Amino acid sequence: MTRHSNLRVGFAAFNYGRGFDKDGVSYSGRLNLRSVQALYDFFPFGGGFHLSPGVMTYSSNQLTANATVPGGQTFSLGGTDYSSDP
Repeated sequence: MTRHSNLRVGFAAFNYGRGFDKDGVSYSGRLNLRSVQALYDFFPFGGGFHLSPGVMTYSSNQLTANATVPGGQTFSLGGTDYSSDP
């Protein structure tokens, strides 16, 4: 923009999913991270030192998780046994 300033736009994306079984319970989870940000770089002394205030213009972060037990099975949570409804 000028000799002592700069404008940047950034995008970040990350996906992660995992599933596992423990004590008769099937667990699954998914993490989706999406964001867009705008930053203004100000170089007050003209060198490498700079200040960068910014704003996140878009955020679409989601976390989903499920725990399922088939009907009529026994499972354990916190050391206590339970039976699922058939």
